[in-house]
Amino acid sequence: MIFISLKTKFIALCVLLSTGTAGLLGSYMVWESYESLRAQAQQAQLALAKTLAWQVDQGVSRAFQAIIDLSKRPETRDMNKRLIIPELNFVTSTTELLDGLLIVSNDWGVVAKTHPAVPAENLPPKAWFKANRLRIASLTGSVLVDFYKTPKGNVGVVIAAPIRNPKDRNVWGTLAGILYIPNHTIGNLEDVHVGKTGYVYLVNEDGIAIIHPDRWLRLVNMSDNPSVQALRTHGEGILQYRNQKGEEILSAFAKIASSGWGIVVHLPASECYAPANRMLKVMSAFLLLTLALSAALSALLARHIVHPILALAGRVEKIDTGKFNIGGDRPSSSANDEVGLLDQAISRMTRRLEFQDRERERSHQRALLAEKKLHESEKLASIGQLAASLAHELNNPLSVILGTAQLISRYRERHLKRWANRVIVESDRCRKLVSDLLDFAKPLQLRPRSVDLVKLAERCWSQVDRTSARVPCQLRVSHRVFMAKVDPDRFQQVFLNLMTNSVQAMPQGGTVMFRFHRSKDAVSLLVKDEGPGLRLRNAERIFQPFFTTKTKGTGLGLAIARAILRAHGGTIGLRSNPKKGALFVLSWPDQSSKEKDNGT
Repeated sequence: MIFISLKTKFIALCVLLSTGTAGLLGSYMVWESYESLRAQAQQAQLALAKTLAWQVDQGVSRAFQAIIDLSKRPETRDMNKRLIIPELNFVTSTTELLDGLLIVSNDWGVVAKTHPAVPAENLPPKAWFKANRLRIASLTGSVLVDFYKTPKGNVGVVIAAPIRNPKDRNVWGTLAGILYIPNHTIGNLEDVHVGKTGYVYLVNEDGIAIIHPDRWLRLVNMSDNPSVQALRTHGEGILQYRNQKGEEILSAFAKIASSGWGIVVHLPASECYAPANRMLKVMSAFLLLTLALSAALSALLARHIVHPILALAGRVEKIDTGKFNIGGDRPSSSANDEVGLLDQAISRMTRRLEFQDRERERSHQRALLAEKKLHESEKLASIGQLAASLAHELNNPLSVILGTAQLISRYRERHLKRWANRVIVESDRCRKLVSDLLDFAKPLQLRPRSVDLVKLAERCWSQVDRTSARVPCQLRVSHRVFMAKVDPDRFQQVFLNLMTNSVQAMPQGGTVMFRFHRSKDAVSLLVKDEGPGLRLRNAERIFQPFFTTKTKGTGLGLAIARAILRAHGGTIGLRSNPKKGALFVLSWPDQSSKEKDNGT
């Protein structure tokens, strides 16, 4: 597990809180303000384009209406020069954008024109009337608006309407109004500056630039320009695109309703968004500064909090090693905050632990002394008991031996064999008793190693005398292989004693069951026979030395088995049911698993 200091966690938490509150909220406000300024800049450009388009539309629409009305008057339809010229002069003087009016016949001759007349060089050429004759003749209640270029390179606009015969509706001629752009404020569009480098231009419905600050682009088809394409498609709006030089351009456009022409406002996006970008930089810098100050203050606050806690951790670690008096009993900080209260609590705990440790040491010494005395007492009592029991048990065999020896001296030689056999049997009994007594009395020295307990049990079974049973007894083992770390010689004694007892308890034959089991940290063995079992009062005394229910037993077999199990750190117990036989339960620590855990 990766260790992360409390100081780091505290600083990270404060920074996260700052980021989550001021940071996120500030970022949201900065971004919203930035987007708002960008939107305002775009709307300002669009408002400018719509305002200019409206201004142009107001003047042009009045000129359109004046020409339409004039083309329908009787004086105009009669082509009466004397009557029409005053009307032409009156309309020209009262209409703002009209520089002059003229009536052209079908053979392209000038029938009448305003006075003072427009200079001839500023009038549209006859070729224009020839080229647009059919377009003009097809008009009904509307006008044709088109442009022409004068010899000096200036631009003029023609507003033309057909003059029809009221009887047969045939076209007699054309009424043309002249709008010479240099004479009017509409021409000042090319002088309009938007920002530092932005400009405005006017295009007709075909995308041809009528007014443009760049003289080389006047009367040039700009229908490939994205702004002009959007104007012709959508009428009005805002468009941002990248030009051929790779520069981002913000363009606003609006259509002139009366003529189908349009106003385009052109401005580099970097210039349009300059205020928003400046605001974004300033607010971002302020936000980063706020977060940095928050982190610095968090680190300073963490230092005043974490250092006392680290000092407390050092004291607790020393207490854990048993050094209670390191640093004295006085708290290292005052109780003016939670850390100080914790320091005082640790000092009180240290004094209590030191006192308890001294008392525990005294109690341990007293317990050791009492245990030593008890052990010595038990040892003396056992020795006395063993001596008395041994004297009692040896008395009868020795008496038999003595009596037998006396009888041998009285009888003839043919009787010596029978009495000699009795001497051998009783002498062997005395030898076995003394051997078991020595095994029980002397301390056990274990030589544990990894052993297959199944094979050990089968080997012991082959050594057991099973001739006392009328029907052969059987051994059944729960595993084929079961490894455990024990002293095989000592466990052989245990297995032999248990198997011998089981076989002797089953004179009618039966099965002896060995069932091994391994838990997390222990090994257990269940030994079950099919004999008559033991009574409860005998089951409680079965492991006492010299206690036996058999006529020829020494009473030391199970006592030795318990001593061997205890030497291995385990236990042995008996569960007896007079109807289901005896069940011995052996359990001892699993030394092999401990060695694996310790890495040995």
